[in-house]
Amino acid sequence: MEKEKSGKVHGKIPVVFLIDCGITLWMSYFVFNSVFGLIAFIPVYMIHRRFHEKREKEKALDDFFLRYREFLSGLSTGLRAGHSLENSMKDAREALIMLYGKRDGFVNELSKLLRQISMNVPVEEAFRDFAKRHPFDEVLDMAEVLTIGKRMGGNYTENISRAAEKIRQSLQLKSEIKAKSAEKRLELTMMLILPPGILTYIRLCSPEFVETLYQTAIGFAAVLSAIAIYLFAAWWGSRIIRIEV
Repeated sequence: MEKEKSGKVHGKIPVVFLIDCGITLWMSYFVFNSVFGLIAFIPVYMIHRRFHEKREKEKALDDFFLRYREFLSGLSTGLRAGHSLENSMKDAREALIMLYGKRDGFVNELSKLLRQISMNVPVEEAFRDFAKRHPFDEVLDMAEVLTIGKRMGGNYTENISRAAEKIRQSLQLKSEIKAKSAEKRLELTMMLILPPGILTYIRLCSPEFVETLYQTAIGFAAVLSAIAIYLFAAWWGSRIIRIEV
C-alpha cells in the first residue's frame, strides 16, 4: 500500500511543476515586475511540492481509514449475525470488493490477511502482522482486542463485535470532525486568493497606482515585506484550522 501511495504522489509531480511555473510567471509580472522574479520558482516549487505530498499522504490515510471503518462495520455485522470471525472477515472483504474493486490497496491487504488464516495462521497473529504494516492506534487496538479476547475466552465473538463497533464509532467521529473543519479550510482558501486577485486587478486596470513600488528601494522592500506577511498569514491560518483527531 505504501508503494501505491508513493506512486500517486510522484505521478502528480509534473502537475505541481506546471502549476508552479504559472505561479512564478504571475509573480514575475504582477508582484516583482521583473524577469528576475523567475528566481522565485525554486522556493515556490519546494514549498508547493512539500505541501502537495503532505496532502496526498493525508488523503491516502483518510482513504485507508474509510475502508477500515467499513471493514469493521461488516465484521461487526457478521459476528452479530452468528458467523465465525473468519467468515465475517471474508464477508467484509467481499463487500469492499463490490465498492472498490479487487485491485484496491486495502482489499489486497485483507486478501493477504485471509490467505494467512487459510494457511492455519491464527487470526490474532495474522491481524498483528496487518497491524505491523499499518501501525495506527485503531488497528493496533483491534489487534490487541483479538489477542486478549482469544486468551480470555468467554463470549469471544460478542466481545470482538463490541470492540469492533466501538473502534468504528471512534473513526466515524473523527471523520465527522474533519468534515466540519472543511468549511473553515474553504474560507481560508478564499482569503488567500483575495490579495493576489486584488493585485492582479490593480495591475491590469490601474497600473499607475503601484508603479512607485518598483521604482525605489523602499517600494521594493515594501513588496518583499508584503510577501513575507502574506506567507506568514497563510502558515498561521493553516495552523489555526488544523484539528488533530
